[in-house]
Order: sequence, then structure tokens, then C-alpha cells
Amino acid sequence: MTSRKAPQAEAGRPESPEALLLRAKRPRLLDRTNSMTHGSDPSARHNGQSPGIKVARGDPAAAAATRSTAPLGRRGMVDRTQYVRLLEQALSALGFADVAEQLELASGIANQPPQVNQLQRAVLAGDWATATQQLGLLGLQGSHTLQEAKFIILEQAYVEALQAGDSAAALGCLREQLAPLGVHPERLHLLAARLMGSRHNHSSSSSSSSSSGSGNSGGAAVTQADLAADSGRVEAEGAADPGEPGEARRRVLRRLQSVIPAEAMLPERRLEELVEQALLAQVGACRFHNTPGIRPSLLRDYACGTEQIPTCTTQVLLDHSDEVWHLQFSHDGSMLASCGKDQTAILWEVRSSSSSSSSSSGDGGSGSDSGSGDGDRGEGGAADRGGAAAGAPRVGRTVVKRHVLRGHRGPIAFLCWSPDDSKLATCGQDALRLWDTATGSCLAVFLHHKEPVTCAAWFPDGQRLVTGSHDKQLCIVDLDGTVERQWRIQRTQEVLVAKGGRYILATTCERKVRVYDLQAETEACIPEAEPLISMSLSRDGRYLLVNLTSNSMHLWDCGSDPGELHMPAMPAATFKGPSDKQSRFVVRSCLGGLDDRFVLTGSEECRVYVYHRQSGERLLSLEGHSGTVNSVAWNPTDPHMFASASDDKSIHIWQTPPAAAASGPAASGDGVVLLLEGSATQ
Repeated sequence: MTSRKAPQAEAGRPESPEALLLRAKRPRLLDRTNSMTHGSDPSARHNGQSPGIKVARGDPAAAAATRSTAPLGRRGMVDRTQYVRLLEQALSALGFADVAEQLELASGIANQPPQVNQLQRAVLAGDWATATQQLGLLGLQGSHTLQEAKFIILEQAYVEALQAGDSAAALGCLREQLAPLGVHPERLHLLAARLMGSRHNHSSSSSSSSSSGSGNSGGAAVTQADLAADSGRVEAEGAADPGEPGEARRRVLRRLQSVIPAEAMLPERRLEELVEQALLAQVGACRFHNTPGIRPSLLRDYACGTEQIPTCTTQVLLDHSDEVWHLQFSHDGSMLASCGKDQTAILWEVRSSSSSSSSSSGDGGSGSDSGSGDGDRGEGGAADRGGAAAGAPRVGRTVVKRHVLRGHRGPIAFLCWSPDDSKLATCGQDALRLWDTATGSCLAVFLHHKEPVTCAAWFPDGQRLVTGSHDKQLCIVDLDGTVERQWRIQRTQEVLVAKGGRYILATTCERKVRVYDLQAETEACIPEAEPLISMSLSRDGRYLLVNLTSNSMHLWDCGSDPGELHMPAMPAATFKGPSDKQSRFVVRSCLGGLDDRFVLTGSEECRVYVYHRQSGERLLSLEGHSGTVNSVAWNPTDPHMFASASDDKSIHIWQTPPAAAASGPAASGDGVVLLLEGSATQ
């Protein structure tokens, strides 16, 4: 008798690995003809049905018996039916429509109602009559919802009629279908105006068919672009070619998703959106996350440690001969400027390791030493001791000296970069000086203050500065030295320009931040419990960080509006460690890292502290300096790099740990020591 079983291997002879692989390579799927949506009986069409899958449209009891309705997830929060629907949608989007169909057959759960599928096909095909008809079959709650959905569809029908040059059809759609809906009258006026413009273009075009086609295309392009902008649905990838309706019709489907309930019409790529939301939540919850463009694994929860925070001192710059009081990176992160008690300011260049390696042999002659007097440049400048020696290990970026700025007749307390980084302002006991950052030459000397200049800030146009001094004057000065405006104030310690140049923020020995609104001509204040010693703004201008005399810091949320400053009632966060003590010196802190997630500050304990901005938690305490750390600066374009300046006459460059640490420090010129291991305590 003939056996119906698959042929077995000969007795005593095992199957070959290739045969086993072929047998196990692909699981069996249900026959695609077993479609519940067509009401067919699987048992009648497929005798070899897989066990446990006996789903028939006409037998609800059997279907319910073969499907569990228990929720999914360890906490039981995931609805099983919704989950299967999203899986089917995701499989179709990935190009596995046949697998999605098999999942629908096996589960008995349809991705979407058939009316929605027909609606989507009709919209993509431009069959507007069928599309509006299917809308009526969805049972949308409320007449307004139905009218909104119809308006979205008919608006695209109107636009495409204009694109085709059929003004009569467009006018009929406007009068007989869009207007009776009674919604969006302002949009109806816009559509009517576009119709008039299209008729004008058509009538003014030449009689030749090519010229006429060109005129219609131009009018249609304007119409589609205006409607896309007005609806607020312009996608991140940019507007599609108005001559190709495919993308415009897909935008119509995306607009319909905001009107039709999600239970009926699934939002586009919903499962991917949920996964991304989960990943973003994990990244946001990670205290140390500091790497842009990261793609977390889907196989495990995202978590990182201090490896993403600059904790290694990779360079020690010793070119200053006395205490270093202030330093600041340029806006593009390619330069660093420092100043201090030795009456000089130094411009440094931030180079990538590859560029530093290729040009290290010529670094010694590339630096310049600006002359004394009013800043005349000395030719044949000093050797660049900040350069890296040839053959030394490279870690991340390297900082090399470019110019030494001489001319001040006293210590330099503060400096700031112009918005385009082409100029540098330095505040000294004698004057305010303006420098050309490309050449290192002095451009101007401002003598409008009678006592030491303590601080300055640029306006966004780069043509004016606001300056503060011990002479109790707050001044706005043009680049030609003309004082535009001045206020009588206490001895100014810090000044900032905020919200596009509308506001000036100033601190004195008082327990408040003075806020001058140049547009409204008003003055207000942000009150503090203690005297302030310094302050700084986040890069987006939203957060104000102030240092208090108790060596603690307050973070004030001034609002996300780019043009108006919100006056907060209380600080958003407070940063204070257990070992902080009363401050005797000016310590300048900053916000930095990826999206300004961190607060960075120096201290009189000779340490650099890193705080988490949102939680206020102290994350790291970095050792390395032997004197008070007066100023810190985080590179605005490289979250893996910051610098610190100290009374020990040094500048430390901190970067993330290298992939492979060398056994010990490597010398790098006369004034630089490259280290591959720093000290960090958590």
C-alpha cells in the first residue's frame, strides 16, 4: 500500500544537513484563499489546515474560541486586538503584504474596516466621488466631523481641477460641494482667489499649446504650495512636485487621520511611532545621555554611563603666566578664547585630531603675538607652545594657540565673541578693546567708562554691545564708540542680551536680576534670596543660570518664546552640593552638552562639577586643577568637549574617554601636557 507520508531517509542513514535545512527553512503559511473578508469556509477549501486555527466568518463562536482576548504585556496594558492591527499595518508598510494578510487570516482581526480601505484607494486614485461616498459609510460621530473630512477631500479635488486647467470643474466643486459644507470660510476665499489667478494666467498666456501648458502649470504650482502651507501639513521632507499628485494625495490621507477616529483609520506607521516614543523616553530618562543622533537598540533598554561625558583631561594649556579668570568658546566651536590676571587674552584654535596630526610640524610658526600699545601686531610671532608634538597620541580634538592679544594695561576680567565670531571684545581695568579674531589685531579701544569694565554682551546684529562697569553706568555702545544709551545702576557684575536683543539682563551687588525691556521701555526684576556673582544663558535663550554667593546656582525658565521673556516666579531648579561653601571669588558657570542637558561649574575646591539640568542632581566631580576653578565653557558644537580655567594658571581641556588609553601622559610642546586618564568621582 502506498504511503501518504513524506519519504523518510533510508534505515540506518541519517538525513544530510542540507536536507534538514531545506525542511526547516520555511514555516508553512495558511492558504491565501482562506479569506474571512470574502466569507469563505477554510475547512471546505483546505483540508490540511494548521491545528488551532479554525476561523470562519460564519462561526463567531469558533473564532472566539481560537483567539485569546487577554491583554498583552507584563502589566496587561496592551490591547491584543489593537496590537495585531498595528502588526498588520507595520508588515504592510515594510513590504510584507502577503505576511500581513496571513496574520489577518490567522487572527481573524482586520487591519481596518473595508470602507476605510476603499476610501484610501479612492483618494490615491483621485476618485473623489467614491471617496466622499465611503466617508458617509464610516458612521462618523457628529456632522461637523463629516464636513471636515469632506472638505479635506474636495479641496484636493478642486486643486487638481485647477492643475488640469479645468476652471469650470473647479468652479463647480467650489460652489456646489465645498461652499455648502459651511466650514473654513477663510479657506474658501483663498481657493476662490486662486481660481481667479488661474483664469488670469490662462487668459494672458499665448495661444500656442506649449505656452498655455506652461501658464497652467505655474498657476497650479502656486496653488498647491499655498494650500499646503496654509493647512500646516507641509511634511519635513518638503513639498512634492505639484505636477505629481501622488504625494499631495498622500498628504490628504494624513490630514484625514486627524479627523477620522483612530479606531477606524489607523494613523500612519503607528507602531513605528510608538517604538520611537519608547526609545525617546528611555533616552530622556538616562542621566548621562550626551551623544547626538544615537540609535538605541530595540533589544535592551537604553542606558549609558559617564563614557558620554567629558571626564578625561586630554590637554593642559600653560601659556598664561598668571591666574586665568575667564574663557569662552566661539559660537561655531572652532575657537577658544581665554584671559586673566596676566593682562593678555589668548585665541586658541580647536582642531580635529586628523588636522592636528597633518599640520603638527608647522604649528610652531602659525601662532602670532599681538604687540603692545593699542594692539599693533608683532611680526614673526612667538612659537605655538599650545600645538601638539609630532607623534604624540591624539584624543578627539586638539587645541592649539593662534594669537596672543596684548595691549591692556591691567588684568582682563571678561571676554565675549561677536555673533559671527569675527570679533572678540575684552573687558579690562583700563578699557574695552575690540579684536579681529582672524589676525589678532586690535580694531578699537573704547574709553566710555571711567572705571574698570567688568562685562559686555553683543546684540544679535553684531553692531552694538552693552557694557557694564564699576562706574555704575550701563551703556549701549556702537562699534564706532558712540554711546547710544546709558542707565545709572549699581556696580555691574554681569550683563546679557536676551530674546533677540529685546531685553538686557544685568546683575549688581543687589539680590535681583534687573531686566530692561528695550521695546516696551520698562524695567523689571527677577528677585533672588542672595547676592548674585555671575549668570549665563542657554543657547536657545530659554534658561537663565545664576551663581549666588553661597556657591549654589538657580536655574530660571524664561519661556520658550523667542521674542518675549517670561518673568518666572520661582527657580526651575537649584544646584548645590554637600561640600559647597561661601564663595569669595567670581565663579562663572554654564549650561552645555547635548541640548544643554547639563550644568557645568567650577569651585573653590579646585574641582569641576557636572549637574543634570532637569533633576538638579550632581553627576560628577572632576579633579585635576590645583587652584580655584574660575570659569568653565562647554563647546557649543561638540558635546564631548569642555574647558576649565583656574587660578593655577592653567586651562584644562576635557573630553570623553578615549577608546584605548595609553599607559601615561605624553608631552606636547612647552606649555601643553596631553593626558589620557583624568580623575572623576561620582
